[in-house]
Amino acid sequence: MNTGNRQSFPAIKQQRGAVLAISLVLLLVVTIIGTTSMQTTTLQERMAGNEKDLNDAFQSAESALRDGEQLIAGSTALGTFATGTQSNAGLYMPSTGSTERWEDYTNTWASDGSGSAAGDINTSAYIIEELPVDSSTGGTLEAGVAKPAEYYRVTARSTGNTATAEVMLQSIYKR
Repeated sequence: MNTGNRQSFPAIKQQRGAVLAISLVLLLVVTIIGTTSMQTTTLQERMAGNEKDLNDAFQSAESALRDGEQLIAGSTALGTFATGTQSNAGLYMPSTGSTERWEDYTNTWASDGSGSAAGDINTSAYIIEELPVDSSTGGTLEAGVAKPAEYYRVTARSTGNTATAEVMLQSIYKR
């Protein structure tokens, strides 16, 4: 045999597959970075969705609050205020018990047209309570005013697209 034509490649005998090991480590690092990035993006997407849902509920409650205030402003006589737990128009006398009327969701809340009743998802409703007037001051602190003022508490409640996004707003209206 002619062994004189063979060349010896000493560099090939010294390689141990370091490129493969480094490539696998880099692939693992890139996979971890990608997975972490996706988890962060998913969390941020959920937070933005929850914020939008809460904002929608707030806007709906604000609208219902304004509807209740417009009902007070636009009518000369609001009708009969209910003293019990039922009222067709959402009009109530102040609560005499330990639970305020606006905290009791079994009351009939007047709907602003966006939903059926308080407690449902994506609905808004309001109740109006006639507040008592202190007769010793004549009903007002304004000088020279003979007519006693009437005070009403308007409470609006709304839920967003999920039951966890709930907003309740109140205003005191003087007429």
